Amino acid sequence: MGKGYRFVEHTADVEFIATGRSMPEAIKNAAMAMFETISDVGEVSHGSAAQRTIKIRKISDNYTDLAWSVLQYLLSVSSSKGIFLYAVERVRLSKRGNKISCEISASGKPEKEEFARTEVKAVSRYNISAEKKGGYYRIRAVLDV
Repeated sequence: MGKGYRFVEHTADVEFIATGRSMPEAIKNAAMAMFETISDVGEVSHGSAAQRTIKIRKISDNYTDLAWSVLQYLLSVSSSKGIFLYAVERVRLSKRGNKISCEISASGKPEKEEFARTEVKAVSRYNISAEKKGGYYRIRAVLDV
């Protein structure tokens, strides 16, 4: 799992497990797994189109809901703006009381049909998990395609 994520066989959709030494790293790797599902991120990043940056902030009560919210929002924003995201620039988590806040910025470029892979409709709420296991953080998610 050199990329920080691996795809798991699923009957109809796309499932992956992303890991990291910290929860921000696991969130970054989960986002990259989703970006790689949607488009060829290597080709997108080398394309000549101007880069755009998306910055979001999400707040939740737990890591599982936070991971779902971040992934779903990145998907929604990239789809509505017509861009393929290809890199995560920064992930910052902070806690205040029982709330966890995530700030994330990602880079993308305008969609080009030749770089497209799979249309992702949503991040499934079913079976998503974010947890610490052993010495690593792990996010497991299913993308509805």
